[in-house]
Amino acid sequence: MFKNFSAHKLTYAKLNKCYYSGDDINIFMQQVYSLRKLYAFTLAEVLITLGIIGVVAAMTMPVLIGSATATRYKTQFKKTLSVLNQAVKMNYAKENYDFSNVETQDDIDKIFNDNIKIIKTIKNENDQQLKDYYETMPDNGNGAMTNNGYIYIDYLSYGTHLIMPDGSLFVYDGGPGACTLPDGRTARDEIMQPLHVGGETGSTANCVGFIDVNGFNPPNKEVTCADGTVSNDINEECTLSKTKINDIFPVFFYDGTVIPATNAANAVLTEN
Repeated sequence: MFKNFSAHKLTYAKLNKCYYSGDDINIFMQQVYSLRKLYAFTLAEVLITLGIIGVVAAMTMPVLIGSATATRYKTQFKKTLSVLNQAVKMNYAKENYDFSNVETQDDIDKIFNDNIKIIKTIKNENDQQLKDYYETMPDNGNGAMTNNGYIYIDYLSYGTHLIMPDGSLFVYDGGPGACTLPDGRTARDEIMQPLHVGGETGSTANCVGFIDVNGFNPPNKEVTCADGTVSNDINEECTLSKTKINDIFPVFFYDGTVIPATNAANAVLTEN
């Protein structure tokens, strides 16, 4: 009479009281095992599931990594730009001078070195690390990547390279003469002029530089808009890519401030 009982009706209490024979218990265990087999996955099903997961991961991971890198670069640029501006303000409060009062590159060096914990300053054009760095920049037919009329590799000869505590690299020219806006002109007016390293004395053409938020590490490319364009009109509309941002951000400095020198760099500060 116990050969066809349902598995769920056999309780531990009944087994404990030996209500059923050994054969009945064996039948019960077989039924339990059958239920377990009913809900198990086959090896083929497991492999197919893992394959699907792998395909989805392969499609989404580059996007996620690119998005995280873009966010990190933009955040780092904002942070470094803020540190540089704070240094200028602190120097003016202590020494009563900013970019409008500088006469030599050494004066600019002092503003940053006295107010930021700089890890290392490199000016030697024979420094192998600098040579290797500029060689990694894309060749645009002129021997190096260009922006606003100057060639980046010129910084190797004229520029000061500051390695920041967070690993960012701040490079600037700051040739002879004060960095201040001429009467009646705006920062946008000056930036839209052909800027170049080693500019003329008394002009803002040498009040330029860039921040590489990734230090000496690649990609060592200038930030652009999502469509690959870039303009030295900082007010020109620019939409940044959500998943691909380069690591070099051109800047322009004058009086008591350091600002982005391209529309793409400026878009980092203005995007929603």
